[in-house]
This record gives sequence, structure tokens and C-alpha cells, in this order.
Amino acid sequence: MLELVVMTTPALTDWLQATLAPVDCTGKGVLEDGQLRVLVDGRTVPPVTQTMTCLREGLPRLSGMDIRSLLVFGRVQGEEIPRWAETLTVTPAMRGESVQERLARLRETLQRQSQLGQRVREQIGTLRPQTIPPQRLQPETTAVAGAEIRQRLQQGERNFSQAHLSGVDLSGMNLREVCFRGADLSQANLRGCDLTEADLSQANLRGANLAEARLVRANLSRAILNSEPRSATNLQRADARLAQMTEATLSRVMAAGANFAGANLSRVDLSRADLSQANFTEANLEQADLSRANLSGAFLADANLSQANLTAADLTWSDLLRTNLERADLSEASLNHARMQGTYLQDTVFKGTIMPNGVVTYTAPTE
Repeated sequence: MLELVVMTTPALTDWLQATLAPVDCTGKGVLEDGQLRVLVDGRTVPPVTQTMTCLREGLPRLSGMDIRSLLVFGRVQGEEIPRWAETLTVTPAMRGESVQERLARLRETLQRQSQLGQRVREQIGTLRPQTIPPQRLQPETTAVAGAEIRQRLQQGERNFSQAHLSGVDLSGMNLREVCFRGADLSQANLRGCDLTEADLSQANLRGANLAEARLVRANLSRAILNSEPRSATNLQRADARLAQMTEATLSRVMAAGANFAGANLSRVDLSRADLSQANFTEANLEQADLSRANLSGAFLADANLSQANLTAADLTWSDLLRTNLERADLSEASLNHARMQGTYLQDTVFKGTIMPNGVVTYTAPTE
């Protein structure tokens, strides 16, 4: 159910009851930042033109409220998703303000702007340039060559924790159960590697190539995989089923078609990542940051995304069957054509969200 954290006030409730009586509808509303959002419920689809006319003509009775715009949704009673949405810019004349009241409001606004400008000028006048002390460069640990790593692996060594392996080429190697805890694997080529049950916790994997790598039950807790400006971390078609990736950093990572089924990705940073057609079935993404991520066509059935940040995420054509979105933030996200049967939406935030039917909606007012 779509809900709003701000409750409808008694004044709005009484106003809506009287205003919507001519169209035989009920309504709930909330005023926030000058915008009055109204959810209109009817036994049938509320008539758009008549409903908007009633609300517009009733605005003068709310003269004590600062209303600058209306956002109205029409819904059939018992349904969760509105059938239509309309906006209206509210002019002072619509609010029933006199010329004197408008001039007084304008003078008050100009006075506030003048006071703000004065404070800014005073603060700028007190700023002084700061001297930044030179930073001492720490000597880098000697890099280990790929050939040496291969030789040590053949000799049975499995512990490379804290090793400096930046840029190493280990593509296609069997690295099952190898410990890379805290290792520097930035820019490393791990394409097609078998990293099943490997320990990559707290490892630096910035810009690494993990395309088609096998990461089943691997531990990547607090690992850093975010892409660098000129080198994207590649996890395309990687197999990370049941992987432990709690609090890992994967912003801007390229993981199209990757398999994260059953993985623990709680509190992970996947902002701006390419996760198109990735498989997150039964994965734990609680409190994950997926803002502006590309999740188009992703499989999220039975996944836990409670309290996840999905602002401006692309979820078009995604599979959200039985997905837990409790208290998740979907502001400005796109759910166009997404499958949402059985999706848990308790206290989910919808602000400017494109719903599966293409309607742009906001969180509806609370009962």
C-alpha cells in the first residue's frame, strides 16, 4: 500500500469532504513545501475535469495555507495504484488573495532575500585562504609479478593477505579458497578466475576485471570495487551466488548479467552501477545504496530491499515478485513495466516515481 509519512490535518479532511461532495468522492491530502498533494477515491474512476474544477474553486476556503501547486491523483476505492495524475499551479488569485495581501507577501519575500544576502556577504568577508600543508608520500610496497604468484600457488601457498598485487594478471586461474584479505588488487586481471570461497574481505579491487569470474560463497565484506574515472570495475556475467559482500563499495561497477542470487549485499554501495539483467533472487540488499543504478530487466524476486536507497534507479522491466521494499526510497525511480505481484510496500516512499502502468505518482496520504 502507498503511504505518506505526513498525516492529513483535520482542516484538510473537512475541506476535502465538502469540496469533493459534488463528484461523490472522498479524499486525503497533505501540504508539504507549498505543494498540496491530494488522493481522490471514488467508487468508479473519479472524473478528471470535474474533480480538478471542484478543487480549484474550493481553494479560497484554504486562504490561511501557503499553497503554490496542486498534485492530484484519482483512484478507484480498493486499488493501490492511481488511474490518473494531474498538476495545477496555484496563483494568488486562485487562493483568493487581495492585491494588498499579494504586495505584503512580495515585500516579505524581498526582505528575507535581502537579509540572506547580507549574511552571505558578511560570511564571505570573514573567509581567509588556508594553507594546505604538503603531504608526505608513503613508499609503495613492492609489487608482486603475476608469474611469481602463479609459482607460489603451484607450490601450495594460499595466503596473500595484505599483498600488493596491483595490475597483476591472474586471468583464468584457480584461486579457490585463496586468502586475499586486505590485498591491493586494483587494476588486476581476474577475468574467468575461480574464486569460489575465496577471502577478498577489505581488498582493494578498484578497476579490476572480474568478468565471468566465479565468486560463489566468496567473502567480499568491506571490499572496495568502485570504478575509477578511467577504469571501470568489470563484474559482467560474474557468478557471485551466496557471496558475502556486506558493506562492500561497488559504485559505478559494471555488473550486467551478473548472478548475485542468495548473496548478502546488506549496506553495500551500488550507486550508479550497471546491474541490468543481473540476478538478485533471494539476495539480501537491506539498506543498500542503489541510487541511480541501472536495474533494468534485473531479477529481484524474493529479495530483501528493506530501507534500500533506490532514488532515481532504473527498474524498468524488472522482476519484483514478492520483493520486500519496506521503507525503501523509490523517489524519482522508474518502475515502468516492472512485475510487482506480491511485492511488500509497507511505508515505501514514492515521490515522482514512474509506476508500472506509466503513471507518475507520489506517496499517497495516510488514512
